[in-house]
Amino acid sequence: MKIIISERQYKLLTENIPEIDSIIDKISSVGFNNLNNDEKELLKNYSEWLKTDKKTPFEPKKTKDFSSDLMSDVSPSINTSNVEFEKTLSDGSSIQLYSSVKPRQYKDFTEYMYDVEWGDQEWSGYISVDNYGDLKDIDFGMLSDDDDYLSLKEEMGPLYDEFEKWIEFEVIPEL
Repeated sequence: MKIIISERQYKLLTENIPEIDSIIDKISSVGFNNLNNDEKELLKNYSEWLKTDKKTPFEPKKTKDFSSDLMSDVSPSINTSNVEFEKTLSDGSSIQLYSSVKPRQYKDFTEYMYDVEWGDQEWSGYISVDNYGDLKDIDFGMLSDDDDYLSLKEEMGPLYDEFEKWIEFEVIPEL
């Protein structure tokens, strides 16, 4: 199914509203239930604005700095133009991990955004580490040519366990 939209509709869809982007990032990291009341109120206001004729730009009534749930940006420990971590897996294939984004430190965990190169393809995702240095969550994926989400876990099959152990026991201690 194809959907045709006007140029004005396209601009509205691609409009970059930092406050909304920050909240959406938080939802993808820790879930909707972990939003505070101010964040939920802003999303509600944005949703209501989307239902209008949108002749005026969305002006958030900013009552809070939504990045305040981030304790701090952690400086990257890498040269962002180089591969940070590399491993040859048991099947002989090589996997590389690299990042150009600073980690985000939340109250209960730190989220590291990475790109993975494996099997001549690039996958994007994150590694979440709790405050004790233990792996909390990991997810890497990519969009296929048909815009279907492909999971690195599914594509790697049994090699994924080896990848996850490498992340947990070799990569995380170096972060």
